[in-house]
Amino acid sequence: MLKKIRPKAPYLCVFALLLVLLSGCAGKGDIEVMSPDEREQQIEEIDVLEPFNRYIFEVNIFLDTFFLKPVSTWYAGIVPSVVRKGVGNFFENLKSPVVLANNLLQGETEAAKITAQRFAINSSAGLLGLFDPADGWGYPSQKTDFGQTAGVWGIPHGPFLMLPLFGPSSLRDASGIAVDAVFDPLSYNIIDPSGVLYIFSGWRVVNGRAQFLGRLEDLYQTSVDPYASVRSLYFQSRMKTKNPSVDLDIDALPDIDEYDFSQ
Repeated sequence: MLKKIRPKAPYLCVFALLLVLLSGCAGKGDIEVMSPDEREQQIEEIDVLEPFNRYIFEVNIFLDTFFLKPVSTWYAGIVPSVVRKGVGNFFENLKSPVVLANNLLQGETEAAKITAQRFAINSSAGLLGLFDPADGWGYPSQKTDFGQTAGVWGIPHGPFLMLPLFGPSSLRDASGIAVDAVFDPLSYNIIDPSGVLYIFSGWRVVNGRAQFLGRLEDLYQTSVDPYASVRSLYFQSRMKTKNPSVDLDIDALPDIDEYDFSQ
């Protein structure tokens, strides 16, 4: 029996929107417009749950070290990089409804048009998104989510959060994950509980982790405080996604382009 829409989706959306508003009440300023020194100080101030966040950070490292990384290493060893890239393209194309919805909510009509055109081109000429001909044809990828939509509406990040499995986030962006799930095809039970949906979701995670093999390890090994480095990289990556031309001061940290915490 097919389930077209999760019955609890509207309630989840309302709850997430309430959390977004709460983050607005808890916010103390717009990190995106602060100077690097002011931003770092503000990030430390909004990390009011730092002891708990550090604990979750260590749990995530444990789970990654003993479960996700070994599976991803095995996966990368038997699946060629060109295939992994195609799978990544497929899942990115599948998220087009999420991006399109947020383009519209942000009032970015031109970006919404590009997203719709990308989806149409890559779903057809790109063989269901396995290839990305749209990028070469002048329709670049539009990366955005509801966390950034709330930012466009003037709502600050709120407290920093280290989420189990999901990694670094904020109260605003964590709420956005719940809202985006309403538009994400993989969050709906369009297939009767046979495990197919979960297989695709797990495949997306493993394929994504395989793209970062070695990079996260370098970050952990070269940073005096890996937790603080990840926290800083998270906010800088959010700034870079919002404005690709922003000048980032990351000193000795690895290239921010290698880390994408917005997905």
